[in-house]
Amino acid sequence: MLRSVPSDTPGLDSRTGGGVDVPLCVDLDGTLLRTDSLWEMALLLGHHSPGAVFEALGQLVFRGRAALKVWLANRVRPDVSNWPIASEVLDLVARARQDGRPVVLVTGAPERIALEIARQLGGFDDVIATQQGLNLTGKRKASALVDRFGRAGFDYVGDSPADMPVWKAARVAIAVDSNRTLRRQAPSRLPGLQFIQQGDRLSAPRALLRAMRPHQWSKNVLVLSPVLAAHAVMRAGILIPALIALVAFCLVASGTYLTNDLMDLESDRRHARKRKRPLASGDLSLRSGFVAAWVLLVAGLGLSYWLGPRVAGALGAYALVTLLYSLRLKQVVARDVVVLAMLYTFRILVGALATGVALSHWFLAFSMFLFTSLALVKRAGELRAVTGGTGDTLHGRGYSGEDLHTVLALGGASAFTAVLVLALYATGQDVTRLYQHPERTLLLCPLLLYWLARMWFLTMRGHMHDDPIVFALRDRVSWLAGGVAAVVIWLAS
Repeated sequence: MLRSVPSDTPGLDSRTGGGVDVPLCVDLDGTLLRTDSLWEMALLLGHHSPGAVFEALGQLVFRGRAALKVWLANRVRPDVSNWPIASEVLDLVARARQDGRPVVLVTGAPERIALEIARQLGGFDDVIATQQGLNLTGKRKASALVDRFGRAGFDYVGDSPADMPVWKAARVAIAVDSNRTLRRQAPSRLPGLQFIQQGDRLSAPRALLRAMRPHQWSKNVLVLSPVLAAHAVMRAGILIPALIALVAFCLVASGTYLTNDLMDLESDRRHARKRKRPLASGDLSLRSGFVAAWVLLVAGLGLSYWLGPRVAGALGAYALVTLLYSLRLKQVVARDVVVLAMLYTFRILVGALATGVALSHWFLAFSMFLFTSLALVKRAGELRAVTGGTGDTLHGRGYSGEDLHTVLALGGASAFTAVLVLALYATGQDVTRLYQHPERTLLLCPLLLYWLARMWFLTMRGHMHDDPIVFALRDRVSWLAGGVAAVVIWLAS
């Protein structure tokens, strides 16, 4: 909705102000779009052609920003139809069209991108954009509009302090209310600046926190599993390093979530729920997401190094595998599931290295089969929701609806193998060192079998969260099963 702009403002309603011939000039990046076309193209290039990033840097350093924009526009083909649009600005364009006013898209984005968006949305009489050798921003944009329409001969809608020269040359200056810096500067630099309020947009701090996915940190509790399995939870010399490792893992994991969302923008925008993620929806700028990802990764790895280079190395390997997963591995059938299982197991490995607790081969084997089944739960849920069991392809994953039966078979096999490994462990020699009544640990087998079977039934009924670990940590039945397992372990001790 419009805020601080009266309904009889000449620039917005030509019937009261006589401004029917005054064009409405609209910026693109951050104004009509809730994203930045340059960052969109750069990330798309990095996703599909990582080696070409160095060529892009060469364009920027040796030929300038305008040349980089044009080069990227010719190199990548983004799906602009899925880019998030600011509905309030689009409504303003529609009102101007109804009043018979010309509407011009004026942007620092490359001309090819601007023309494509103008065609997609309609309602624009002309497009003025960056071309080779001319980066149409700031004073250059103001000069181009003054040369064409005269000073105070146009109304302009922008979004950032960089638009200040354009607003000063415009008849009516309008800004999208999404920039705190602009809010602070406007009263002194341009008292007449009017704002469009975006009521459905999260503030930058809230959007960043949501993009970090703190609800996903719950599955990092797996870092503590070696301590719990070794019955060493009350030993301060072990518990404190485990907690520090947990914090470091949460920081790195949030950095990888941001990285994954940056690499997966196209797929997320095609997904009914993921399209609402802060980066995909435009609530969080791509630049902020990129910077935050690096800060979180460096902070987490730095904290883990305090626990020792081996811990930092394992956590760094987790981040690297996650990056490879985002770039390539998740697009390969079956390989993506194995990698997901490895990423869960990395949490256990980091916890063991941080505390010095030795992991048995039984524990590692059990973890791999259990997490493979849960990774297949995740993929089966996506296949069922997106393809409905048809031959449609799961975008960005390489699966089609025809693969659902195979995923079900593999998931069930992995679940039964995890139960088998647990049974072999319960009847082996290692368990006697930790339990006075090791035979009672066999009761864990039917409990685990029930829990895994229920997870698969819920998945096929469409009730499963995208991440089964997060689902389990919020599921009452899973908590009840965990409580029964704790009682069984107490009885066996």
